[in-house]
Amino acid sequence: MKTTIPKLRRMIRKVIVESMSPSDPDYEMVGEVISQITRELMFGRIRDGDALYAACVEKAEDYGVSQHVDYIFEKVSATKLRMGL
Repeated sequence: MKTTIPKLRRMIRKVIVESMSPSDPDYEMVGEVISQITRELMFGRIRDGDALYAACVEKAEDYGVSQHVDYIFEKVSATKLRMGL
């Protein structure tokens, strides 16, 4: 089986997503980042996927949780789909 870079990235993201738990020291900060980006989505400040990912990166860096940016993006994207945006 040949593993490409995108497949490898997906596998890594899956591990990161599965590894976030309430005992993680960054758990509350990641939750705050997710909630702030979700509010920006609701107010229409973020309109497309590229802007969404950029907002995730920016907020994650602001809160010092940039290592969880893929987890944040996954959660916010799922919320965006549930909201029908």
